[in-house]
This record gives sequence, C-alpha cells and structure tokens, in this order.
Amino acid sequence: MSDETGIIGESLAGLLVVETFFEQPKLFDVYIAMSPSLWWNQDALMLEAERRLKVGGFAGRTLFLSSANEDNIAPQTARLADALPAAAPEGLRWRYGPRPDLSHSTIYRTLSPQLLRDAFPPEAEVRRGNEAGRTSAKP
Repeated sequence: MSDETGIIGESLAGLLVVETFFEQPKLFDVYIAMSPSLWWNQDALMLEAERRLKVGGFAGRTLFLSSANEDNIAPQTARLADALPAAAPEGLRWRYGPRPDLSHSTIYRTLSPQLLRDAFPPEAEVRRGNEAGRTSAKP
C-alpha cells in the first residue's frame, strides 16, 4: 500500500490538473493530464508555464501529459511539453506522449488504465522492481 496521491483528468478536467500542478504542486504526488484544454483563457496557463516552473516546489512530483488528434488542444500541449526540458526544475519527473491515433472521445478510456498503472504500480511489481535494483517505483 502506498501513501502517494494523484489526480487525473481529460479536457477541462485536464486543465484543472495542469493548473493544480502549477498552483499547488505539493497537493498531489502524480498529475495526469490527457488532452488538457490549455486553450482556455487565451492559452494563459501554457504561456506562463516557464515562469510558474521557476517558482519551485515540484521536487518529487510526476507529471504525465498526453494529447489526442485535436487541432485546438494538441499544439498547446506539445508547446507545454517543449518548455519542460529547459524549464523543469530538478526533481520533477515528467513524460509527454502525443497520441494522434486517438480522439477527444477515446483518449481517457484508452490511456487512463495504463497511465494509472505506470504511476501507481501494484505492490508486487514494486517489490520485483526493487529486487531488480531499481530504487524507485515511480516512472
């Protein structure tokens, strides 16, 4: 059993995940945002990403981003992911996985089971991973 916490969302709920990540990074250990509606408020959240990341408080946190084949969402999500290599503070684990093969209506049901398993592996997998020399069960 783990005491790790997480939040997951898609579309406007994905926007909530990203905003919570920036505003209250210590609230959860894992943040999973699929096709987040970063276009909201004229891309403000995405445009302020680098500044917000410099504030700190992200050590030990994990951010998963993904986007489906959506003209109004995928470009903003990719731009946020592009900002992470240069701006991500030390200790932040993150992963971006574009899924142009999926649509807005299929991304959550398709990806959420695997992303949740990746973020919170079953206890037996954690033990096997640690026995194999891994020091962390987090991705």
